[in-house]
Amino acid sequence: MNRREWMLGMAVALQPGAGRIVAVGDVHGDDERFMDVLLMAGLVNSRRQWSGGRATLIQLGDILHRGPASRRALDLLMNLQRQAKRAGGRVEMLIGNHEVMRLIGDFRYVSPGEDAEFRTARSERKRDEYFEIYLKILQSEGKPAERTDLSIGFRQQWEASFPLGRAEMIEAFAERGRYGKWLRERPVALVAGETLFVHAGISPKYLMWDAERFAERYRRDLELQNPEAGGYLSDEEGPFWYRGLATAPEAEMAEHVDAVLERWGVKRIVVGHTPQRDGVKPRFEGKVLLADVGLSTLYGGPRACVEIVGGKVSMLIEGKTVQLP
Repeated sequence: MNRREWMLGMAVALQPGAGRIVAVGDVHGDDERFMDVLLMAGLVNSRRQWSGGRATLIQLGDILHRGPASRRALDLLMNLQRQAKRAGGRVEMLIGNHEVMRLIGDFRYVSPGEDAEFRTARSERKRDEYFEIYLKILQSEGKPAERTDLSIGFRQQWEASFPLGRAEMIEAFAERGRYGKWLRERPVALVAGETLFVHAGISPKYLMWDAERFAERYRRDLELQNPEAGGYLSDEEGPFWYRGLATAPEAEMAEHVDAVLERWGVKRIVVGHTPQRDGVKPRFEGKVLLADVGLSTLYGGPRACVEIVGGKVSMLIEGKTVQLP
């Protein structure tokens, strides 16, 4: 029995149905282990097709960066969203800080494998076109890119920072690109059942914001000439970056957590963003669940996710079910 068959076998006893919610944390380009978790949860079959019936899958953001197969993982989610809808189920992906980075052109954490996913037979020609555009920008800014005594190695250095496939990636994540358009439509925060889901968390600064305001500001700031100028997309207290629910002392944050629950009319908050390598970690007596388990091989965490059925919360971890507060 191979690993795929083993993971699929662990899901046989699960009966996906209406009201069942599965939340998966940060993937970071590890499509293989992401698939393992979905198989374990009984939401997909070995052919990468939706098998979750009327269940709800919520991916908490940070599909992108670090690992080599983020495009494949995005394609999987986009396909599952359509398939689940036809079956009466639901698939949602929240926006994480790494999706924000990609959309505003911050490529610091792009892995070589991610560029390679976009590489085609025309990539060299495409890169040449972008180099010519880059030269024109430098010339318009009065930079000495054309001086003979400064040009040695200039092209080579630029190409090292702009791998083959990068041009196609930029276009795919642009406003009208396949992934850019889809990601701009994704929620920043959402409520399913009695649970609020958000990538990083809700800080005191944003306590009074609702889902519509989060989404409207997200899309608006992406349209700015300098997307980070507005502050929201890179705000360390914002829903893409905040770590207070994961790291602040519980005694200091307990009142705020209760205020968030009351504001949103829920019993718990599920977040990703801050890795917990031993599995899903409950805080504040189960009112907050930290669901970023370091799933990617690069982090070395377990294959695990949150499952909510009939108000009961569990962690599925390596084929086992562990009840959570």
